Amino acid sequence: MKFRQPRLSSLLNALILLGVVACGGAGGSGDSDDPLDLQSLAIANCPTQALSPGDKIALAVEGNPAAGKAVAVNPDAFQSDRPRLAAVDAQGNLVALYPGEARVTATAAGLTSEACLLQILPPENQGSVRRLTDNADEDHWGMNNSWPMTSRGKVLWQRIDGNLDTEVLLHDRRDPAGDDTSVDRVDFLSGDVDFMALGSAAAEGEVLLSYRVGLQDTHVSANGRAPQDLGDRQQEEGSIAEGCYFFREGGGANDIQRFTASGLTEILSAGETYMPIGSGCEAVYERRGAADSELLHFDGQTHMPIAAGLPAFPDFDFRRQRAVYASGGDVTLVDLTQNPPAVIPLTSDGPARLDRNPRTDGESVVWHQIDGAEHHVWMYDIASGTRRKLSATVAPKKFDSLQIDLKQVLWVEDTELWFHAGSGDAADSAAVDLKGVPLDPGYRPYLKDGLVAYVGNDGDTEILIVE
Repeated sequence: MKFRQPRLSSLLNALILLGVVACGGAGGSGDSDDPLDLQSLAIANCPTQALSPGDKIALAVEGNPAAGKAVAVNPDAFQSDRPRLAAVDAQGNLVALYPGEARVTATAAGLTSEACLLQILPPENQGSVRRLTDNADEDHWGMNNSWPMTSRGKVLWQRIDGNLDTEVLLHDRRDPAGDDTSVDRVDFLSGDVDFMALGSAAAEGEVLLSYRVGLQDTHVSANGRAPQDLGDRQQEEGSIAEGCYFFREGGGANDIQRFTASGLTEILSAGETYMPIGSGCEAVYERRGAADSELLHFDGQTHMPIAAGLPAFPDFDFRRQRAVYASGGDVTLVDLTQNPPAVIPLTSDGPARLDRNPRTDGESVVWHQIDGAEHHVWMYDIASGTRRKLSATVAPKKFDSLQIDLKQVLWVEDTELWFHAGSGDAADSAAVDLKGVPLDPGYRPYLKDGLVAYVGNDGDTEILIVE
């Protein structure tokens, strides 16, 4: 018996040196007398290859003691120097959010690890065109469409057959053409299907979609499942993101409604309100007065004016707590991540040049500039405050076609579809080879999550994607 205690003590010391027993000190207590005597920390599985937005990694941390092998460590905290690009929680669950570079560190036992450098690239798009439809029916976005028809790799459209009946269809890009989900069938006597919209749902990987039937009834569907009728809302102008659907109730009401899994809520009935644009269950929209208009920001609870003195139907956009708008021929950014919100003029060209159609993905801003007879597309990086020209030609741009998502940019010049893949400048923008199926001028193309969807016309309207 008298030899067991020394033997047990020796065994424990050996196990500690070998990294088998952490004795609590490696749990991040921060005590200077940590029995492991850690000398340094490292993120053991720091990615060596570039990530894409949406990629997830559970980071693991190792500590290097004064003697023995590296041991697993439960750190006190993780930190990202650019959480809007790469977010990491206290448990080390990392999510890549936006293209760029970010550095992540871990702390434990009074030590900070060497930074794990992350490179996040825009979604891959090879510029390859693929048909989703090829028939004698009419496949398109429907009337009164100005909201995205693609999200999370899915595409929404409607098909009008020879009997003038309408079918609402949802396609997953991972499936072959023709393998579509039939969301709804609306007979000719029930009226037109219009104001279609598609966006991300609250559930990971799923989408939420909406459309109006017969100029009055609003329908919503989660990921293509049986639609829910919200009743006679005379829905006009709708925006969907992260499971929140904002729309304007028409019929003279002009109120802003919000639909979530919890149901339908009126969020603003004071004044004439229009054009809600949602992001993260927040929204920006126009409130129109007798003489001019203002932009209001809804943070999920309250409303706050962020711009005033604008013309009716102002040109604006909103994403990830950042809004942009055009006024007086110039473009302005409102950064709602700051308190109070920062108002940042992006251009001051005055009457010499016309800057219009600003669009943002929350980290970058693009706009259309008319300089005499020349037309350009510019991009501004919010973090660095730098800008660069993206357009390779001075040809006129279709003013409502400009879009940006995850640093990738889309616009139309005459009958050409132009795409910027997310890095470089004008030399890296190119017209997409549409393989003999030209754009139908009556429907705008859409860009989301690296996927482009457009309506082509080779005698009748068809749905195509660029991937």
